[in-house]
Amino acid sequence: MGVTVQVQHCNRRIWTDDDFRKAGATIVGDVSQADIVVGIKEVPISELSATPVKGQTHFMFSHTHKGQSYNMDLLSRLLGQARLIDYELLTDHAGPDGKRTIAFGWYAGAAGLVEGLCAYSRYLLTLGIATPILHLPRPFMHASLSEMRKSLKILGRRIQAEGVPREAGPIVVAVTGAGQVAAGALDMLKELPAVLVQPLELGKIVKYQGMDLHKVYVVHAPAAHYLQRKDGRGYNRNDYYCDPDSYHSVLYRLIAPYVSLIVNGAGWRPGFPRLMDNAQLTEALRLAWNIGPGRLGTISDVTCDLEGGLEFVTQASTIDTPVFVVKPSDSLVDHPGVSIVSIDILPTELPRDTSVHFSNAFMPYLVAFVRQRLNAKEREHDGLLIKSLDRATIVQGGKLLSQHEWLSGRLTTAPVQRSKASRSDRGTDVLVLGSGMVAKPVIDTLCQRTDLTVVLASNNLQEAQLFANVHPNLRLVTADASDRALMEGLICKADVVISLLPAPMHPKIAEICIQQQAHLVTASYVSPVMQSLHEKALSADVLLLNECGLDPGVDHCAAVDLIQRIQNDGKQVRSFISFCGGLPAPEFSNVPLGYKFSWAPHGVLMAAKNSAHFKLEGEVFDVPGEMLLKTHFSDIPLFQGFALEGLANRNSINYIKPYKLGQLETMSSQLRGTLRYKGFTSLMSVLSQIGLLDETSSLSLDTWSDLLPRCLERVVGLPVRDSLSRGAAMTDVLGERWYHQEAALEWLGLLPSLAAMKEGFYPTVPEISLPPLSLLSILMSHRLRYEPGERDVVILSHEVVAGPGPMTSPDTEATVHSYLLVVYGDEHSSAMARTVGLPVAFAALRILDGDMDMRGVVVPTHPRIYANMLKDLATVGLVFRDTVTNVPGIGPALRASWTHT
Repeated sequence: MGVTVQVQHCNRRIWTDDDFRKAGATIVGDVSQADIVVGIKEVPISELSATPVKGQTHFMFSHTHKGQSYNMDLLSRLLGQARLIDYELLTDHAGPDGKRTIAFGWYAGAAGLVEGLCAYSRYLLTLGIATPILHLPRPFMHASLSEMRKSLKILGRRIQAEGVPREAGPIVVAVTGAGQVAAGALDMLKELPAVLVQPLELGKIVKYQGMDLHKVYVVHAPAAHYLQRKDGRGYNRNDYYCDPDSYHSVLYRLIAPYVSLIVNGAGWRPGFPRLMDNAQLTEALRLAWNIGPGRLGTISDVTCDLEGGLEFVTQASTIDTPVFVVKPSDSLVDHPGVSIVSIDILPTELPRDTSVHFSNAFMPYLVAFVRQRLNAKEREHDGLLIKSLDRATIVQGGKLLSQHEWLSGRLTTAPVQRSKASRSDRGTDVLVLGSGMVAKPVIDTLCQRTDLTVVLASNNLQEAQLFANVHPNLRLVTADASDRALMEGLICKADVVISLLPAPMHPKIAEICIQQQAHLVTASYVSPVMQSLHEKALSADVLLLNECGLDPGVDHCAAVDLIQRIQNDGKQVRSFISFCGGLPAPEFSNVPLGYKFSWAPHGVLMAAKNSAHFKLEGEVFDVPGEMLLKTHFSDIPLFQGFALEGLANRNSINYIKPYKLGQLETMSSQLRGTLRYKGFTSLMSVLSQIGLLDETSSLSLDTWSDLLPRCLERVVGLPVRDSLSRGAAMTDVLGERWYHQEAALEWLGLLPSLAAMKEGFYPTVPEISLPPLSLLSILMSHRLRYEPGERDVVILSHEVVAGPGPMTSPDTEATVHSYLLVVYGDEHSSAMARTVGLPVAFAALRILDGDMDMRGVVVPTHPRIYANMLKDLATVGLVFRDTVTNVPGIGPALRASWTHT
């Protein structure tokens, strides 16, 4: 036919490059200039050509025709440049009853069933229960579908012969849905000693003492089995699709508590009832736990519709890490949680069979399409195939086709593609300044993009070298950020600069970025000096993106997202209360301050001196910086198991405008606060009163034991030479209160103790004079550091009270919307490093890929920024829990706990 076939080099395919060469293809590194690009999953934007050939056509599962927000950038990018044909829209005939002709559902269901069984066997093993299922290989370990069937047959014979332990049995598998996914799973179950049962039989089967442990019970549950009308009438398919609001799911109580494994193949879309929401999952787990430990151990969500039919499936797992665990609510503290399998590329675990299936189905379409492009004579069935291809076209001639025009309202401005060829010749894509506590997730995320060149500039080469040993596309530079000439030399070569330096250094770096026309990303608050650079940055076409960490940063993104959704529902926000904090995990919190440092201590100590301005329960408060530690919220009622207190965080009123909350007068509360364990403010107040938070003058120390006496001398104006004068000075400043903190001061090394005489107790004494606050930072970073094996936790909570109008009385109808993020650190990174570092890295990548066209001094309340940021965070498991209740908000409790001493 006069066609050249290029195949992009890849070592992951079931067929090798040599196989393709033997078939007549040419192996290349880039296929972006081909006339026809045939893929499977959606193409990463980074791999699309900035200058495609005229009339280029892409075939793929683009996941765009439903308006899914996460892929609108791809659709925007293809508009005006290519034709997009989506396999999912290829049907045997026109109209709503047309059946899809290319799909992988059957193979996904088959692999999902086996993955679910394997995950369930490991779940049981954590409970100390071994079953024959442990010996079942995972799908990708089989060379073919027939081999996987043989493994299931072997497992079936073992179950028939040996049975399963009574604690686990009987094995019950529920398969939801009525399509190809369910068909694949049910077909695989035929290889086991399976007995098909009805949902109403499950209770008898599971609870019967003479249960048969040598069988596998299977319940097939299409929608009619678990959807009921709220008025009690039975399920009717036409009625359901016309009026889905009248139905609710009873899967959580009718089926879920009795089964071992659920394989979910039921489709879902917004506006229809979920199969199980978060609250229903907790109830199902409670019921299941009461029946026995083997109940509801695993859910294999083959649909992988994130936060869809199964609300608690918030992330896609991977073949490498196939399982994540969802814990029930705090009411089931001893429950191990349910294992979730949500692999979204399940068919690739059976690559040979799936590829043959796909090729056989797609080849007639492709041949017909190529013949049309070549103006070749039509074959008998080409006309029908071309009509089907036309129906499956989303974009053509640079425009959305008429049936898809509605998607234009979902589109973002098409990003400017920055391929290697189109980047500037600066030489550095991202320059990272600083290699401290939050640098690891930043570097790891950036360097995953092997097409990027990343430079890390640090004054601690030994610390930075750890990153270079892992990432070949990372280059290290020893640099002092105070050396302006050196900074200019580095920044002039970079497209984007990430500053992880202390906040006071950011404006100087920003000035150089403006001069050198490089974009800047920081995680720090916008200072007045930084804000003053706005017009200069606009003139230079430079973006200075600040407040892009955790708090500030992720808190902005989540707040604006939540508030916007509430307002889109026609409600008015009456109260906004937010608290955020990075803390040691409870098991590692038994230290002075109840705190350990997962980022620079200097910033934590400085934050204890900020003034605060907020509104709470109708009253506006102004707290001077010197009074912040003496005025705090003694009880923050977020969790039953956490003893939390809080400090007001800077000027909360300033966020009414960027959060688009309207007028302060219409709101009862507007408060942003910082979380700490109880006791933090009491000890910090003592440290402040004895002069350790002073930064107006400097001290030179011979030993660390000099620090407290020297500070006391400045406070009381008298010499402090021995224990007697030290005690008198402490009593003079603090009264009898200081005795309550004596043990904590000894632990920190501020008072003499036997422990302080041990080697390694103190850090090295600085050789230069420093302010007391800086000296205390050095001491605390040593004494309150995280030891190997210890972990931290980040808690971010937004509570919004909303109603149909302004708050006029306490009895006014209102709903309470809670948005909660809880992240624990692990052996790879602290929670603080992830929640501060990942947003910075994601923002830099978005800038590089042309997704941020705003300029000047910007914070992430812009819709294009916060929507993408939440989407990017979700890909790494940082997902907010969103709940709506009618219970009272926490405002009155906070007002009652407001302490002023």
